[in-house]
Amino acid sequence: LAIELLVELLSGKKDYSAAIYYINKLMEIDGNTDQLTLKLGELYLLNRQYEYVIITLEPLYQTGNHTLELMRLLLIAYSTIENSEAQIDISFVLIDEYPKLSIGYEALAFSYLDLGDEANALKILHQALNKFPDEITFPHTIAKIYFQSKNYSHAEEYFLAALEINAQMSSIQHSLAIMFEEMLDTDRSDSLFKKMIIQNEND
Repeated sequence: LAIELLVELLSGKKDYSAAIYYINKLMEIDGNTDQLTLKLGELYLLNRQYEYVIITLEPLYQTGNHTLELMRLLLIAYSTIENSEAQIDISFVLIDEYPKLSIGYEALAFSYLDLGDEANALKILHQALNKFPDEITFPHTIAKIYFQSKNYSHAEEYFLAALEINAQMSSIQHSLAIMFEEMLDTDRSDSLFKKMIIQNEND
């Protein structure tokens, strides 16, 4: 119990290296329980030791421990070291085991984008948008993909869909205004920029 309290104290002080040392000591005494292994993986993540996150948690994941927290930690670690294939594998498991959560779809779509696979990313994003119509991330990301490929009509459709979810999102308004400028549609770009200025003044 004393070591557990020390680990929590050191974590609270952001002395993650020391916390890792003592949690390893605790695991020598109590054994490698799933709870302690997960805590060690979290500490490695906080200490930015991403390879150690994977070394620590991947064996637990392979035994069938697919808790949301464990997969979240692995996704962050694999994303940081740019292992998109591993992210994709975990994302599919997330979608399968937690179908009512959007995180799996989001992780899968961004993993495909990291690989430059826009076709599969769009496929997943459209599926997610149908399943989670109030999640602004999905129409916004679709819009950005279409904008980057200069498919302005589709980009506008999804920028507007995102604004229907949250009309006050200034980042989306700004992207839409920039796109109107690229389209040489100065009337709409000027109108939107003016709207944003008024909105900022009222905030």
